[in-house]
Amino acid sequence: MTVQITRPGSGGMGVSFSDAAPAHRSLKDQHHEGRRTTLPYYEVNVPTMNSSGRRGLRIFTGEADKPGAAIQIAHKIYAAAVAAQQSGLHIAGRRPDGWGARGVRPCWELDWSAATASLWNDPYSWRHVIDLQP
Repeated sequence: MTVQITRPGSGGMGVSFSDAAPAHRSLKDQHHEGRRTTLPYYEVNVPTMNSSGRRGLRIFTGEADKPGAAIQIAHKIYAAAVAAQQSGLHIAGRRPDGWGARGVRPCWELDWSAATASLWNDPYSWRHVIDLQP
């Protein structure tokens, strides 16, 4: 994936991803052009820690063909967001495949070697399973 950072006066300000389908194309057109397919939606959980020792979890979601690919995509999305923030540019929004990174905190370190990926269980879906046992 190639990340393009644009500066003010060059036609815009922000970050764009070269492998993302153009926003003006319909999903049907993208599918017929071979650019979009329906892939499983994954959740990538990445442990985080700041300089004071506080721990947390950064969560990314989006389409991927397998868990390893989901982790790679999330890592690239996060790296692009950090690069944009460090350059003083706008962080790109969500891509058509669902991936995006917002709220980058420079004092937090992500442990990508401990990242995990699994199929996303939408908490607002009728298929969401809740264990009501005490």
